[in-house]
Amino acid sequence: MASSILTIQNFQKETLVELQGFAKNLGDTLNQFQTDTKGVLQQTADEINRAVDQSIQT
Repeated sequence: MASSILTIQNFQKETLVELQGFAKNLGDTLNQFQTDTKGVLQQTADEINRAVDQSIQT
């Protein structure tokens, strides 16, 4: 019985460590996605503004 309890406790600890690692990786991925998306949207906005400015000048 004691052996089974230790096995379950070890499994729970290992699972928690794995979940913490997964959560950190997911957070890092989401932060990178946010940064990349912001950059793309800013670049798109800049290009649209340039195109509008050029069309006004023409």
